[in-house]
Amino acid sequence: MPSLRCLVLDDSSFKRNRSKKVELLATCYDHAKHVYFKGLRMFSLGYTDGRSFLPVAQSALSTENKEMRINEASEVGPDTPGHKRRQMVQQKATLTMLELIDCANEAQIKADYVLFDSLFSSPAQIFSVLKKGYEVVCMAKKSRTTYTCVDGRKRIASQIYSSSKKRRCMAKYLLSRIMATKDDDGSEKQIKMVFVHNRFNRKDFLVFLPTVISLDEQQIVSIYGNRWSIEDFFKNCKSQLRFEKSNHSLN
Repeated sequence: MPSLRCLVLDDSSFKRNRSKKVELLATCYDHAKHVYFKGLRMFSLGYTDGRSFLPVAQSALSTENKEMRINEASEVGPDTPGHKRRQMVQQKATLTMLELIDCANEAQIKADYVLFDSLFSSPAQIFSVLKKGYEVVCMAKKSRTTYTCVDGRKRIASQIYSSSKKRRCMAKYLLSRIMATKDDDGSEKQIKMVFVHNRFNRKDFLVFLPTVISLDEQQIVSIYGNRWSIEDFFKNCKSQLRFEKSNHSLN
C-alpha cells in the first residue's frame, strides 16, 4: 500500500448575506450548489495520513473582479502582513493554492500527494504542483480539457469514456487508460485516468487523475477518498465552531 501522507486543498462558502460593511465582501459563486451568494470563500490546506486531519494554512477568497466586489480593502502599510493578506484575498484561487502549498513547504510538512477536485485540475495547475515536488491525485474535468491518447488523438474525458469498452457493471472501476497531458510550454507528462461510477447517479461517471501511473486503480480510488477529510473539517467549522454564523468581524 502506498504512503498516505497527503496535502488536501478545497474551498467552502462563507456566506454573509446580511452584511454591508465587511471588508472585501463580494458576490461569489458556489461551485457545489451552482448559485451566487454574498460573502467570501474559505480556502484551506490540510494534511492527512488516512486516519486524522490537521489544518495547515488557509486564506479567505474574495474575487479578482472589481465589479463583483461590494467593498474594497482598507489601506494598510505596504510592508505589513495585513497588506499581504489582503492581496492574497483578491487574487485567483489557483495562485492562492500554490502559496498555501509553499506554506506547507516552509513548515517542512512531509507529504507525497496533493489532493484536490476538478475545479483546480487544469494541466497548468497540475504541472505547477509537480514543480513544487508533489505528485497529484485529483478529479478530472469531463469536458474542455483534452488529453493525448496512445494513438496520438486528442480527446476530452467524456469522449474517451464513450469510445472505450467498459468493465462489467459491478466492477470497482469501469475503465482505466494511460494518457498524456501537456503544459503550456510543451512539457508532457504521462497520467492515468480511472473512470468509476458516480454513486449518487449510476448513469453518470467520475474520473480520477493521478500523475503516478504505477499506482493500481484501487489504490488511486483509496488515496483520493482521503480528500473527504477536508469536507468534514469544513462541516465542523460551520456546525460545531459556528464560524459562519457567529463570526461578526468586519475585516
